[in-house]
Amino acid sequence: MLTNVQPANAGDYVAVIMNPANSVASAPATLTVLKVPTIISSPLSVSIAPSNNVPFTVVATSEHPPLTYQWLLNGVNLPGQTSNTLTIPNVQLPLNGNKYVVVVTDQIGSVTSLPAVLTVLVKPIILSQPLSQTALVGDTVSFSVAVAGTPPFAYRWRVVQTNGVSPVLANFGKGMPTITLTNVQLTNTGTYTVSVTNVATTIISAVNSVGAFLTVLVDSDGDRIPDVWMMLYFGHPTGQASDNSLAGQDADGDGMTNLQEYIAGTNPRDPTSYLKIDTISGAPSATTLQFNAISNKTYSLQFKESLTAGVWTKFADVVAGTNTHAVSVLDPYPPGNSRLYRLAVPQLPANPPGPAILASPQSLTVSAGSPARFSVLAAGTGSLTYQWLFNSNPVTGANGPTFLLPSAQATNAGAYAVMVSDQLGSTVSQPAMLTVK
Repeated sequence: MLTNVQPANAGDYVAVIMNPANSVASAPATLTVLKVPTIISSPLSVSIAPSNNVPFTVVATSEHPPLTYQWLLNGVNLPGQTSNTLTIPNVQLPLNGNKYVVVVTDQIGSVTSLPAVLTVLVKPIILSQPLSQTALVGDTVSFSVAVAGTPPFAYRWRVVQTNGVSPVLANFGKGMPTITLTNVQLTNTGTYTVSVTNVATTIISAVNSVGAFLTVLVDSDGDRIPDVWMMLYFGHPTGQASDNSLAGQDADGDGMTNLQEYIAGTNPRDPTSYLKIDTISGAPSATTLQFNAISNKTYSLQFKESLTAGVWTKFADVVAGTNTHAVSVLDPYPPGNSRLYRLAVPQLPANPPGPAILASPQSLTVSAGSPARFSVLAAGTGSLTYQWLFNSNPVTGANGPTFLLPSAQATNAGAYAVMVSDQLGSTVSQPAMLTVK
């Protein structure tokens, strides 16, 4: 018996029967191996910029024509695509990563081509711009940019100095998403920009960031308060104990040191001047917060469920402006039972990846045999999944935003929390204590 026959096995086969007296051969039996189509050239993968048309072509041959074709996208037949060429018109980003194959069939059988992958080249998209900032002579300063698109990326950093000179600080091939300046001097004052390229762009068509202005100030006594600020509020460039202008003193008696007043951008000689959110309106359906942003300062806004539950979660950043101005920020999250807000300066680091817990489960006290229900409110990127925890251990089958114990017993008493996950990560709520009487 021949197994896995191939074209090379084709031919005449005879059987020879022998014994001590003689031998005899059978009549020949002819084996004909019928060949399925042969693909000479599979469709080739393509990388191309958006809005172009992309053709995929297969070249095949057969000893048993005619040939028919059926193209498939990610394993699913494409209706009407039955020629040896498939054309994808006006390709756009959602098609990125699609895999195309073609099944070629003749009278004997079928053969499937190798997959062709469509890569849609996306120009760099700047997700996070470099931020303006104020530094003191001798400080270390960093500017950063975050981008999306088709990697790898190349970066070129440039500064436009106050005298109009615009040197390149790091050219394409050497630049990184972050540039760091050490021991900055007054001459480093200027506007910093970064240009980003990738395979979808050229140097001429590079994507440019907005300008981030670096202000460098003199601090003669090294107390982290610039001389110009001291002159503005106290009439002399350095701190003096006699008029309560030292960095650690509190000139207006409002509980904030002069250094803290400088960082906050408030008046150190006015106890009614402090960092604050001026108004909150529209709650609870669409909460808008308003405050006064000081020139050249960055801010972050955070929320928390209550004073005793939850963690502070950042929901907005405010970039530095050239002038003091009023700012209005909308809380993008759905309303919870309650929410506290706070304003921070300068801008805080990004939140850890994962959903934001808007309302953690609340502690309960129930009688034995009574139901106990816990719920969580969360928001994140894409769909959310849930896993409830009892004393830090997963509860089998508890995978929704609400967890119900229909008849709580003494053995159910303990700490309940829920781990909420999205496309970016996971976050665990604050625990809720269940007491069973």
